Amino acid sequence: MVGRRALLLAGAALPVSAYAQCVTDTHAVDSCRGGIRNGVVVPAPTLALDFTVPGTLPPNVVFTRASVGTYFDINGAMQTAATNTPRWTYDPVTHALQGVLMETARTNLLLNSATLGTQSATVTAAATTLSFYGTGSIAYSGVATGTLVGAGAFPQRASVTFTPTAGSLTLTVTGSVLNAQLETGGFASSWIPTTGATAARAVEHCSLTDAVMFGGTTDRTVAVDAWARQVASVGTNSTWFMLSDGTAANFMQMISPQTVPNVRGGITVANVSKLNGGDTPSGTRPTLFKSALANGAVWSGAVNGVLMAGAGSVSQQLGPLTILNIGEGVAGTLQIDGALRRVSYWNTALSNAQLQAVTT
Repeated sequence: MVGRRALLLAGAALPVSAYAQCVTDTHAVDSCRGGIRNGVVVPAPTLALDFTVPGTLPPNVVFTRASVGTYFDINGAMQTAATNTPRWTYDPVTHALQGVLMETARTNLLLNSATLGTQSATVTAAATTLSFYGTGSIAYSGVATGTLVGAGAFPQRASVTFTPTAGSLTLTVTGSVLNAQLETGGFASSWIPTTGATAARAVEHCSLTDAVMFGGTTDRTVAVDAWARQVASVGTNSTWFMLSDGTAANFMQMISPQTVPNVRGGITVANVSKLNGGDTPSGTRPTLFKSALANGAVWSGAVNGVLMAGAGSVSQQLGPLTILNIGEGVAGTLQIDGALRRVSYWNTALSNAQLQAVTT
């Protein structure tokens, strides 16, 4: 199998963005090289996006977040990223790079949250999560009751999720309670600093538009290598990628359904669902996982080297597509709670054996 440089020298056309990523970006060499993977011959991807190079987004990727956001650096220290700046986040204990952090929008309802004092907050009748770092405790009373005890020295974090009735929640602080957060949602998200008022962290958006690359074929494969931090909350899904024409009428996507640590494929053509299933376990959260979905004459998919249930079933092929949403769905919906590591695209439908090879 010839490499991408050989194809270029032979006169075969490559999309400019694919060439920039796969030939000139030395960090992407391994991702872009075809060859034998786990005993199976796999072609080099048309496009390989590497999110594991701190400080450098893949070419042509657009990233936005309309607020600051916190993350852990390589030394396990909490840092703050400026508006519209990606957060390359690390495990605070092992210091392993997780990737570019992507989260939904959240609001910290506590005031002066860096070093918390006793106070009251107004909450709604929805899943609510209280969290903090430190060795102290927070007793909460009023529209919900309980006590959250610290998990230990930083960066250990304690959290509890409960559903209060709407009204005033009183939080009584004892001891060391640092970087505290009270937020609507089924799990603790990254800390949102506050002073004399509540503060919000905006949702992150990540996408790449290339009508020539994505629209030039009816056979496609997309693979995602990601760090999943939490399962999706009740009432929502997590979208690892969506390749579409910019609408919800024509797309292929890989999602994690709400409250379940699985990965599911989705293909919709002209507003008619051709695939919404194939649920395959991706591992207990938090976890690293790899998944891939192919749409050709039949659909196939794999997660961590295991074929998705129903792989090889007939599905109608999609027409021209234009935009790849990464870590979210069309129009910035159904975001993940996790970290992006790599996203690869082939303008061909990989075989079942190839899908297993690239996700192992």
